[in-house]
Amino acid sequence: MLRLPLIVPTAAAGQAAVAESLHLLRFPPGVFEEEVSQVVDGIWSLQYLAAGPICGSAGRLVRFHSTGSADQAGAGAEAGAEAQPAVSHAVLFRYANETALTRFEAQPRVQLMLSGTGAPAGTGITTINFRGSVPNELEAIFRRGPEWAAGAELVVALALQGGSGEGDASEFLALTQQLAVSSAFGAVQCSYGPCLSVQHSGGAAAGGSDEGPGGEAAAQQAQQQAQQAQQLPAQQPDMVLLVRFQEEAQLQAFLDCPPIAALVEGDERIPLRALWSATLLTEPSDSSTTQGVRGGLV
Repeated sequence: MLRLPLIVPTAAAGQAAVAESLHLLRFPPGVFEEEVSQVVDGIWSLQYLAAGPICGSAGRLVRFHSTGSADQAGAGAEAGAEAQPAVSHAVLFRYANETALTRFEAQPRVQLMLSGTGAPAGTGITTINFRGSVPNELEAIFRRGPEWAAGAELVVALALQGGSGEGDASEFLALTQQLAVSSAFGAVQCSYGPCLSVQHSGGAAAGGSDEGPGGEAAAQQAQQQAQQAQQLPAQQPDMVLLVRFQEEAQLQAFLDCPPIAALVEGDERIPLRALWSATLLTEPSDSSTTQGVRGGLV
C-alpha cells in the first residue's frame, strides 16, 4: 500500500508527535446493556492496568458513515446506513510515541481483551493505530482542562484519491486543521497522521437460533450485517483525521462546511476521500477526560 512519508507529523516548533489507537466495537443483536458496559469499561480501564496510554476516551459511536470503495460510490450511503447499528461504541487511547503503543498492545492482558475474550459471542473489535501531531502543551497532549469535559470526537479514515499527490493531500489536511480550530468552528483540537495498522478480532455472528423460522431469518440478516460491518474498515486508510469539539452543534457545523462535506462524501475533486467517518461521544469523570460506560455512556 502507498505510504505517505511526506505527511508524517514531526515534532515541529510548538507541536508534539503522538500515537493513537481507536478500538471500534460491534455487538451482536440482542446483547444486554450490562454486557456492552462490561466490554467497553474493560477496554477503557486497560489504561490503568497496563503501561502505555497517557489518556483515553470511551463512549457511543454515532453517525457511522461509509462511502465504500471507489467503484461503489453509488451504493456507499446505503451501505453505511445498513451498517450503522453494528459499530456502536469505541475506545480511544493516546500514547507518547509509537513505541509505547506497540509495547502496550503486545502485553498479554491487552491482547486478551482486544481479542474479545470474555465478550458476548459475535462481538467484533477493530483496532486502528495511527500517528498524530498536537500542540506541545501538557493540557493538549494529556487532554486536560474544562474544554476536555463532555465532547464529540470526529474520526475520519482517509485514502488518497487516484492521481493525487502527497503534497496535495498534506496541503488539504493542513487547511482542514486550520479551519477546524478557527473561531468559525471552535474545535478543541485537530490532528491527522498516517495509519500504522488495522487489526480485526471476532465479529462472527452467533451460532444457531432457537426461535423458529422467523428467528432463523433474523439470525441470517444479523449475520449478513455483521459480515458487512467487518468489511467497512478492511481497507487500511492512508491517513486518519481526528477532530475534538465541545459541542455536537459545532461538529455538525463543521461537517456542513462544503470542503468537509465533500471530504466525507468522497468527492473526487479533492485529493483525499473518506473511507468512513464516525463521531465518538464522551462524558467527563473525576479521574480522566472520560468516564466508564457504567457512568452514563450507554
